[in-house]
Amino acid sequence: MADDPFNLWPEWPPPVVPRPPELLFALLRDRDWFSCELRYKGAWSVEALFFRNDQPFVDHRFDTRELALKWAEIVRTVIEKGGLP
Repeated sequence: MADDPFNLWPEWPPPVVPRPPELLFALLRDRDWFSCELRYKGAWSVEALFFRNDQPFVDHRFDTRELALKWAEIVRTVIEKGGLP
């Protein structure tokens, strides 16, 4: 109620606008497709999620987008060199 004198925070919690997943990269190794996307969990965290042939196989949640990007690049180099399944 906008006219309620006891409502000190009429817009609390603030409305959350969901962000769509952000595809970082996709690569082909042997006969498997690998991809990575960032999924935003509101204002609190970012999840880096790796897929192998459209099936999730490794993920990690970070406080910032920058940390998620650094981790994703490290895992990408490992995959390119033949590591991980």
